[in-house]
Amino acid sequence: MRDAFGGVFMIRLLLVFIVIYVAFTAISLNYAKSFRVKNKVISFIEENDITNMDSLFNSIDESKLTELDSILSSSHYNVTCAKEGILDRQDELSPRRYCYHGVVIEETPATNNIIYYEISTYVNWNLNFMNRILMLAGREPSDADVINGTWRITGEAKVVKRT
Repeated sequence: MRDAFGGVFMIRLLLVFIVIYVAFTAISLNYAKSFRVKNKVISFIEENDITNMDSLFNSIDESKLTELDSILSSSHYNVTCAKEGILDRQDELSPRRYCYHGVVIEETPATNNIIYYEISTYVNWNLNFMNRILMLAGREPSDADVINGTWRITGEAKVVKRT
């Protein structure tokens, strides 16, 4: 009975667990990177007292936009928007939303001279290699759909509007 589990089976089982462990470690690192980008964008908005998103994205002086670009490029954040700039709104009362290099900034109406922004970053994950596990069962890797998705990470920035 001791030889019922052969060495080849144990090595395959060990390799499967190593692959799963590496996959979830990679997803965790991507999650941490997106979380860090969100925090840096919140700090950027609060430290620069951004009270109007239109002036940030459409200003002639692009120094603040260049600073935001450097934050995103130094973090190696590689999520992109399907449509850059102002995102569609349902009506005029709905909040204005901007998408800039994968970061969505939603502006809410000011209350008591305080403007709130909801910052959203995204984590893309793709577990295509998990389909290789199907080969252990004698199936082809293309027999099942690729396991993938996106997680949204949100945070809030608060800017006091100075009069």
